[in-house]
Amino acid sequence: LLTEFTAKIQVKIPKRTRDKVTGRNVEPEGFAEAVLHKHAGVLGISSLVNAFPYEVPEWMPTILCQLADCISDPAAEIQVS
Repeated sequence: LLTEFTAKIQVKIPKRTRDKVTGRNVEPEGFAEAVLHKHAGVLGISSLVNAFPYEVPEWMPTILCQLADCISDPAAEIQVS
């Protein structure tokens, strides 16, 4: 699971651009999917970290540093139907 979630947080999110006429953000092709995959990896890694509340396995410091790199990523939007 750790390798699967680590691979998901390595997904590069394409940059949004601003429409010059309306001033709104324009999301490029694949933006929502990339954010969704990265968010899934962050949630998975967070679950693994929370699974060991009283110990620090040898893989945890590296994973926490990788997780910290995701702090400024855009949030996944939830669609309610």
